[in-house]
Amino acid sequence: MNYAYYKKLKSNLKKENLELTKEIYNESNKVINSYWKYTDACKLYIKCLRVFKLFNKLQLRFLKNIFFKLIYIFFDKKIRVVFFVNEYSTFPAIKSVYDEMNNDKSFMCDLVHIPFNHSNKTNSIENEINDYYENGYNEIIESDDYDLTKKSPDIVIYLKPYDLIPKQFYIDEIEKVVDRIIYIPYGVNTVDDEEIYKYAYSLPIENKSWMYVSHCKHDKRMAEKYSINRGKNFFVIGHPKMDLIYEDLSNKPLYQDIIKRANGRKIFLYNPHHSVNENYKWGTFKLFGLDILKYFNDNKDVFLIYRPHPLLYGALQKEYSNNKEFFKKYEKLLDSENIFYDNTGDYLVSMHLADYMISDANSFVSEFTFYNKPVIYTMFPNNNKICNKDLKSIIYVARNLNETFNYIEKLKNDIDPLKQKRIKKIKTIFKYDENNRVCNKIVEIIKKEFYN
Repeated sequence: MNYAYYKKLKSNLKKENLELTKEIYNESNKVINSYWKYTDACKLYIKCLRVFKLFNKLQLRFLKNIFFKLIYIFFDKKIRVVFFVNEYSTFPAIKSVYDEMNNDKSFMCDLVHIPFNHSNKTNSIENEINDYYENGYNEIIESDDYDLTKKSPDIVIYLKPYDLIPKQFYIDEIEKVVDRIIYIPYGVNTVDDEEIYKYAYSLPIENKSWMYVSHCKHDKRMAEKYSINRGKNFFVIGHPKMDLIYEDLSNKPLYQDIIKRANGRKIFLYNPHHSVNENYKWGTFKLFGLDILKYFNDNKDVFLIYRPHPLLYGALQKEYSNNKEFFKKYEKLLDSENIFYDNTGDYLVSMHLADYMISDANSFVSEFTFYNKPVIYTMFPNNNKICNKDLKSIIYVARNLNETFNYIEKLKNDIDPLKQKRIKKIKTIFKYDENNRVCNKIVEIIKKEFYN
């Protein structure tokens, strides 16, 4: 029996047969038209309810207490948690939570890779799994090998809200057999657009989860306005990515390699989004990308880490399918000794080493500010709504290529007029607590839910 059904059983200890019959009926009907059917824990729970009914019928109610105590003695008393993860580049969103729970004897954790099938994706499932192995997570389970029925998790943790995954892992299927679902967004939301808010707060995972881990009050306010349940499941406790700011990565070969290549120079991180279609007005690589890469190819006094969104190359293949000249220029620039193309699974090394970041509309904008480092935000022309106004006040907004180059020149010469404002405002914008890690807050909430 898992812990969730043990708690349910405890709540039914004093009930009479009519109520027990109703509970058995309700529990049995939850799995109608469900992919997963009854979990092993659910089957055992229903059997125990029938034993309760029998003792009631025989007027041997005292035996229910003895029977219940025996269940407590023999079940493992672990809180069973399964983490549904995708490509390793999204794993930092829950890394500290998984590591904390995996080292806590109160939990039994499974790490399950769920294929995410985007049309711009170029990486294989095998490579994604290997990224987990390379970073020490040899316990990763492929989705086809995971049997939720036997594992009977108490909690499922998701990273992504999208439905581009096998249908059996949709929240609509999982919620039929697991009561508590936690959503920890893989990205840190920066948007300030009503149409995007409707999309960001109205998907099933955002409204059906028991706990939505929210990084700021602005996020909660928008959920109160746009989500179906008005943000009642939003826990404004910060984002687990904040736990990784002070992690020591200096022993990683990639870290040492970039240090050696940079050779003491200031390091910029360029992080363009994958949307190159102008209809989205998010990504600016089509407008500025080659020019920014060329700048760093030509200016040897600074060093560039180029880490595009994992889906960018697939998007470029579609956009420039008949333009061989574009790819010749692109690939030549990536061969520059002054540019390090980081296409590894783990972006944290690049984020830790970079002194500054150049980015368009993606969640790295918020995340990089956690480190109190300057961001140059390349805004799509005539689109002022992507980045919320609080965040916009502590980053350098470049509306064209000239402004981008001007900010690069100033920052590399240590001209950073927003520095003090950034340091002051960062903790008012985000739920940021240096003395209490977000993963510890999540563990505390879960233990309170199960043990009280």
